Amino acid sequence: MKIHLLGTAAAKPVPRFFCTCRGCTVSRAEGGKSLRTRSSTSIYLGDDGPGTVRYKVDLGPDANHHAIQFGETLDHLEHLLYTHAHDDHVCTYWLSLRRQCISDINDLVPLHVWGNWRVRECLESEAGIDFDAGRMTFHEIEALSSFQAGELAVQTLAACHPGTDPCLNFVITVEEKTVLFAWDTGYWSEETWAAAAGMNFDAVIMELTVNGPDGRPAGESHLSPESFLRMKQRLTDEGMIADDTPFISTHMGDNGQFSHSEAVAYWTPHGVTVGYDGLLIEV
Repeated sequence: MKIHLLGTAAAKPVPRFFCTCRGCTVSRAEGGKSLRTRSSTSIYLGDDGPGTVRYKVDLGPDANHHAIQFGETLDHLEHLLYTHAHDDHVCTYWLSLRRQCISDINDLVPLHVWGNWRVRECLESEAGIDFDAGRMTFHEIEALSSFQAGELAVQTLAACHPGTDPCLNFVITVEEKTVLFAWDTGYWSEETWAAAAGMNFDAVIMELTVNGPDGRPAGESHLSPESFLRMKQRLTDEGMIADDTPFISTHMGDNGQFSHSEAVAYWTPHGVTVGYDGLLIEV
């Protein structure tokens, strides 16, 4: 399994318009890996790649940029898993384009869309997405669900995202590897820790909205350096990961005030790989 992080920003792209905070300023100056777009992750099996992607987690508003930068096309997409309904993860416009194809829509691979009730409401009721007309099927899921999405065996965990739309973290197993996808979450509740008991992860991709110690407080809905390291340590203490398990950060905003190179210098001693747009992870 290969995992392609196409968008690694938090709710706002980095840098964001109008902002001259330290995080945006150093990101503009450094460029390259310091420039972050919003959430989109692809999972490749076998010979899959950007031009033949079949599995995705989230499809945010910068997907067209990912098509330009990485050559991603979605006409082979079979399964799209949404973590939650926030508009940096769900851009309803992209799915509306399925009905607007100049090519024959019947040539499109049928698409299975997976998300919680709020995602369905966002797509169907608020955006008027007609799943049948777009050759799509919506599957409503909730925390503590288990389901098969094509070749992916998926278990859902409740993210800690209080005071906002409900959010899911995904445990995905395929090709004898299990990966935790955990973003838009603060430190897990004890109920989620109990639900995850006994799981073993071959890699972890976890949010780090505030990626530096001098950033603005993350609150309960996101991770800052202290809560991120607590999560990593408890996963280790619970036997869910080993010391050498790949641990990758994503969903990083200007909140943390770090450029990419500064984040790498800070996080590498903690055994963390700092994600960036375009990072390809082989598990």
